[in-house]
Amino acid sequence: MRDTLIIISALIFFACGGPNHSETNELSDDNVETKLDQDTIVADVDTVAIEEKILSQFAEEYSYFDDSLKKEVTGVHYHVATNIKLNFNGDEWLDYFIVEDHGGGPTAGYFFDGKTGDLIEGETDEDFISSGAARDIRAEVINVDCDDNQQELAVITGGGGTLGLYYFYDIYQFDAINKNVKSIFSETISSVNWDEEEESEWISEITFYGDDTICRNAILVQKGAWKEGKEYDPVNGIQPIKNTQQYHYVYEGYFEEFRIDRINCSGQSINNETLDQLARLNDWEALRNEPDELMELTSVVGDELTEQMQNGLLTINDSHQNLNFTASLDGRLNIVTYTFPSGGTAGTIHYPILQWEKSDGTYGTKTLYFQEYESEYYGWAVDFYDINKLPSYEKDIYLLIGSLKGSSSQYSAYAMVVELKDDELILDYPAFMHSSAILAFHDDLNDADEYCIACMDYDPKNYTITIEEVDSLDEIIVQENSWSSTEKEIKEKGDVVFKFENGKFELQK
Repeated sequence: MRDTLIIISALIFFACGGPNHSETNELSDDNVETKLDQDTIVADVDTVAIEEKILSQFAEEYSYFDDSLKKEVTGVHYHVATNIKLNFNGDEWLDYFIVEDHGGGPTAGYFFDGKTGDLIEGETDEDFISSGAARDIRAEVINVDCDDNQQELAVITGGGGTLGLYYFYDIYQFDAINKNVKSIFSETISSVNWDEEEESEWISEITFYGDDTICRNAILVQKGAWKEGKEYDPVNGIQPIKNTQQYHYVYEGYFEEFRIDRINCSGQSINNETLDQLARLNDWEALRNEPDELMELTSVVGDELTEQMQNGLLTINDSHQNLNFTASLDGRLNIVTYTFPSGGTAGTIHYPILQWEKSDGTYGTKTLYFQEYESEYYGWAVDFYDINKLPSYEKDIYLLIGSLKGSSSQYSAYAMVVELKDDELILDYPAFMHSSAILAFHDDLNDADEYCIACMDYDPKNYTITIEEVDSLDEIIVQENSWSSTEKEIKEKGDVVFKFENGKFELQK
């Protein structure tokens, strides 16, 4: 879950692609004959027996002596508050999402296979669905990918009690390969901390967006405020705050999860002259005829973008060519990258500019590419496409992952760790080998058997960086900056793993 706080402005979800839309019932607690819904698809499966099998797991026998009848009365109490049916695992039978309720206390949600009645386990312990007292589990069926025959479930859970008000939002999907449940989108909805001295709260809003009202595969997240008269309602009680950071997520089928959209960001309009200069910088004819002039123009464009970024966020969307936007989930660290052709085998050149939000709401900036007047020279023309906040007590540490094409025979991947401290950006955090902020993987493409080019991936669940298929022609080094004379080579081959522990990335032997 991220630290920034998200609220749901509207949970109006649509479903398609399954044999039936969801149905939500409250099941009776008093009728011994209580059954789940009886409209499950008829097939060569005893659906009544399946439903009884599922329901039996929430049954509790009771007995009492009725004086008026002068006899003992026995029965079964079913701790079931909600039953949702959906085409979760993509087969012929509708599956079940059951919310267990013990009356005013914590609640828990479970998925069951509609064919076998067996529990569908979560991928990790974090996928266990539970909600605190007085925070009901709310669930709606959606369809993220209409090219498959599965539906997904959007679930709101909460907690906090007398200490605060916390709501969380997850989208759960069935993993057809591993046969389990996994979260493909996870955000904190709201956080309100009640304190004797001061009440603190951070609220944001989340909505689906895009033209497709059937397949809900694009999500917009932005800061928000409680609506008057609807305070603390996680579904309808939030309105967005204008001119604040927006985060766009899109569902990527290859990764089977929602990821930050690198294109879309909403803020101030970029100066038209800067856009014209960027377009000229990407004019191949001008590159051939006026290479020296265009080389000077690269720094001009960077200076103008940096100046504008110091005043706030830039609007970057599909209409802005040769600009990429990448953001951390907590909204504090962003990267705007402008691109232009190298004119050679290196292909596209990427010039990244870091931007971070300070405690007073203003922004700081730092260019990572070469600038002659800079006393610090980092000099990376790297396409940083991912930013993850690392788990560290009382420190704001971020991992940047990017790539760089060096030539037709070499491709490189980079991991860089930076720290935000007292509103300043620290670029020499000793994250690797207790000395350097940068991990570089130079992949020689002359290996004919290689299928994974410069593959360096960060797993936020295990806090690990994995570099795949390192062979004798490849090189892994740690370094202070791109021209550092202080380098240390990592000799391991095969799949090389670094794990973040105690504030550092340690090589796993």
